[in-house]
Amino acid sequence: MPNSTELLQEILQNPEETRKAYRSTQIPFQDLRALAEHLEHKEVQLFLASYRETPSSIIERIYRNPADSEVVLCLANHPNLSREHLLEYVQSDNVPLRKSIAASRALSPQIAKQLANDPDPFVRETLARNSVIQTSVQRILVDDEIPFVRTALLLSPKMQLEEDFRVSLADDLDPVVRFAAITSQKTGDETLLECADTDEEFTQAALLTRQNLPQLVLESLSLSPNDNIKRAALRQKSLAPDELLGFANDEDVETRVRIAQTNPLPEIVQKQLVQDKEPSVLLKLAENPSLQEDIAEVLFSKGDTALLLRLCANPAVPSTMLLEQAQSGNRTILKFLAEHTTIQGILDIIYALNDEEILYHLAFRKSPATGMPQELLYRLGQNELPTFRQMVAAMEEVPVLLQAQLARDDSLAVRLAMAKNKAIQRVLLERLANDQNPKVKNAAAETLKLISAEETTNSI
Repeated sequence: MPNSTELLQEILQNPEETRKAYRSTQIPFQDLRALAEHLEHKEVQLFLASYRETPSSIIERIYRNPADSEVVLCLANHPNLSREHLLEYVQSDNVPLRKSIAASRALSPQIAKQLANDPDPFVRETLARNSVIQTSVQRILVDDEIPFVRTALLLSPKMQLEEDFRVSLADDLDPVVRFAAITSQKTGDETLLECADTDEEFTQAALLTRQNLPQLVLESLSLSPNDNIKRAALRQKSLAPDELLGFANDEDVETRVRIAQTNPLPEIVQKQLVQDKEPSVLLKLAENPSLQEDIAEVLFSKGDTALLLRLCANPAVPSTMLLEQAQSGNRTILKFLAEHTTIQGILDIIYALNDEEILYHLAFRKSPATGMPQELLYRLGQNELPTFRQMVAAMEEVPVLLQAQLARDDSLAVRLAMAKNKAIQRVLLERLANDQNPKVKNAAAETLKLISAEETTNSI
């Protein structure tokens, strides 16, 4: 610990750093008294006014002749400032000073009550944010005429605000105050339920901005007369089977659509929804991953093309039903299945139809089609449309003679598909690795590398 002379030098040279360094350090009384002999320096006044253990006699001397407003602000928050002087500060015209006192963690109940009636709303707002204020002071501020003062009571995470006051603020005439009270994480479940039961649209909408609403609150909101509130609540609520069945009969179409999207969806609810007259409800039901087979049969029987397409895209629909659809001859369905199905039986049906308009959709699959008869492979591989030739060039079962033709194709897209195909003859890949087009050349070289790497791995 430096002596008073050394400490004085530190204070004068680095005032802010020294105040921070000695904030919790025990300084001998005689050193504090020695420093008080140099109060002509603002830095010394600030140091002593900031140091919590400075005795009241020294604080009194600084109070009589403060260097500036910054020193006064420090004095106002010092525990050893006399109550008489503090009251003088509270009654002064200096608003920043009164705000500083209102923010003090050492605020006494008497001073807090006086500040709760301060003429300046920003002083009262600062006080309302101070979590040390007592219930009696909170009661005054809850009824403050300025909305942002009332709102400030809800903004401190450490504020122990009485639940009765939260209820009052949640029913405030000002929407900003009401929103702050409803969305406050400290507002109790009973208060939230009371808000939900009001059926007042703004209040219920504010509730829905909260995360993890209690189920009872969501249940109340799901019965709201406002359809938008009801739908939003249903998106968050875990519905029991009886609730799902009840909402499946709701007058609001969007609510029934929401129920049709629920996964898993009980069969009894599906049986109710499949009778719905609204197309949007049936479409969502057709997409449901938990769709029951008997419900799918009913939907297929309706014959609506949009419904059929969604059913064909649903993994829950059995392959036997998809085969039946392929055999039906519906060209729209066959085109869709040509692009998406992995069922070989359906591909065989498409091949047998030998319809180029349907076969064309095989070119847009994520993975090449399989099991195509050689006669059809040759026909499509020699078709005037490059799209067909490119499709064949990407397949695994291309005859060697056709491979040779496709490797010399005029279309860049066809040769590029061949260059990426590991199933074609190595000699053709080597020829493509010398193609004039750099894309084809690089793709073929990369494919040859992959083949060599696989051969090495398999030989180990």
